[in-house]
Order: sequence, then C-alpha cells, then structure tokens
Amino acid sequence: MDFCMERVGLFTNMSCNLNCKLCSSDAPYRRNFKDFSLEQQKKVISRFFEAVPYVKKYSVAGGEALLSKDLPALLDFLFHYSDQIGKIDIVTNGTIVPKAEILNAAKKFGNQLIFLVDDYGSHLSTKLDEIADALTKAEIPFEIRENKLDASHCGGWVDFTDGLEKLHHSQADVEDLYARCAYPQKLKFCFSTRNGIMYPCDQVRRCVEMGILTDCQDDYINLLDENLSIEDIQNKILHIYEVKSLSACAYCTGLCENSVRFPPAEQLTKEEIECVKQGARSYREVCKMMNSNKEHSTSCVY
Repeated sequence: MDFCMERVGLFTNMSCNLNCKLCSSDAPYRRNFKDFSLEQQKKVISRFFEAVPYVKKYSVAGGEALLSKDLPALLDFLFHYSDQIGKIDIVTNGTIVPKAEILNAAKKFGNQLIFLVDDYGSHLSTKLDEIADALTKAEIPFEIRENKLDASHCGGWVDFTDGLEKLHHSQADVEDLYARCAYPQKLKFCFSTRNGIMYPCDQVRRCVEMGILTDCQDDYINLLDENLSIEDIQNKILHIYEVKSLSACAYCTGLCENSVRFPPAEQLTKEEIECVKQGARSYREVCKMMNSNKEHSTSCVY
C-alpha cells in the first residue's frame, strides 16, 4: 500500500515554561504526565515510518520542545527517515535559545528543516533576538510567527472545550460540525503522536486522556500495539481520512470560520495555577474551582 500523510507531529515532552490557559497540548494541566524515554520514542518513530512511506510535514513539538534533553538524539534518529519527509519543523515559544547540540543536529537537514518561533510579545517571548541570531549564524531556516493579541498568524486561539460535556447530540449536528471544521477539511487533519498513540486532532487526544471516550479505538492509532500489523495501521489511518465524523466531534466546538478567537498564550494567574496543583485538569475546571470560592473571581473564557 502506497500513500502519504499530510501532517504529523511528535510530542517530545510535556514540560513547558509557560502556563497558557488554552494550551493545545494541555501542558499546564499535564505536569505529572510521564514522557516516553528516548528508546521508546525511537521505537514510535520507526514504527510510524515503517507504516507511512511519506509525510508532507512532520512537526516536532511539546510542551516546549527545546526543554527536551533528548531532542538532539531524536533529531539524529529522525534524520535516518529524512527521505520519507517533505518538510520538518520544530515549534518553540521564543523563550529558549537552542543549544549547540540541537543546532548541530538540525543543520543536518539543510533547508528541509525550519524552526517556527512563536512571538507572544516581549513579556513572554523574551529571547527572540538571541534565537534569531543563533539560527542565522548556524544557517538554519526559521520563521518568527506573530502571535500577539493585535496580530496573530491564525487570528487568535480557539477554545475547543475540555471534552467533559457533550455539545452535539444528534449525528446530523456532529457531521455538520465535521464538515465545517478546518482540521479534517482544509488541513487534512493535524495528526499528533503522544507516547506512542497517534491522534487525528487534539480533541480526540483530550477526550481519550480525560477518560471521556473509552470506546473509540477506530479514531486513533496505537503505534506500539503488537496486535496491529503494518497493514492494520495503514488501514486505520485511511479509515480516519474517510469518515464523516469522529467520536470527539460531539464534545468539540471545532475550528470553524465563525469560531470565537481568544488572545494567544493568555497565562494562568498564580491563583489559577494553585487550582491546577489541586487537581484541575483543564481551564474549565480551574474556573469552576475559582468560582466556588467566594474569596476569588476569575474572567473565565467559558
């Protein structure tokens, strides 16, 4: 079977030095999430490229990818599959200057690899000039993406909800949302792989990790499932490309033209971070905990 995938990302780690309320990978709410070891990640990468002959865009992200101690070794290993990849990007938040080991590993890819550096404003992305200088000297392509309130490259962030509440109750409504959502339609999904499991979008991952969906195995692929052959993995990928909706669509607002946009990278307050430490698994749960305490108030986005 010969086919290619549009976009696939690899979560290298869940550590991050920012606390974004609407983080797409839920990093602030997954502080106790145990990351795969380097050897486990290598096994995931090998299994993926054994099943997928070619992927047009392969993203390396986190958390904050540059906080991963294994990033240089992961890039060295990924280089063995560079002929099966169109473009590679490393996503970073503009707060960390890449170390020499990372730069040396990235240089091997030449113009095939680009750093995507998000600019969340000088109060957050404090190392933009130093990052640009380091990448320029290393002759590594990079793009600084405007991600501030008055100029966001994607118009702002979207609240997909935490998946705890069913929003669409009829199959017709679910399929209507799916037909309008940019993830399956315009982007042909943004598959992401976290600890061996490849999800077509973050809301599927979120619903599975939160325990909301326990019977939707057709909506994601466990690359390390020994019961799945390479052909089984390929067929599961093709199935996801062909469906009219996913189980998680019933719990999602979608990425639609009329989706409400929020300022990128809004940070949790100290009080809200305390709620996370006490067990809040999403910003929605942070809001509930804050609102239940009459001594505090919060400008909840929900």
